[in-house]
Amino acid sequence: MKSVKEAIDALVDELGAENVQERGEWNGYTVYEPQYSQMPVIGYPYVILVKGDEVRISTVDESLDYINYVNR
Repeated sequence: MKSVKEAIDALVDELGAENVQERGEWNGYTVYEPQYSQMPVIGYPYVILVKGDEVRISTVDESLDYINYVNR
């Protein structure tokens, strides 16, 4: 079983990011924002969501909701 850090690192690789930065709490999850050396040209700005042992990439709807939350 992967640790939370290993699971986050695997998703960072899957997203093609260089690193990740913790951004705080949102909707019961700890949010990690992928950091890129060059911004991706297309696609939604996915974040990594962690709740307990659950580590996953946000859905499209969650990504848009998170952007609205951050920019309010």
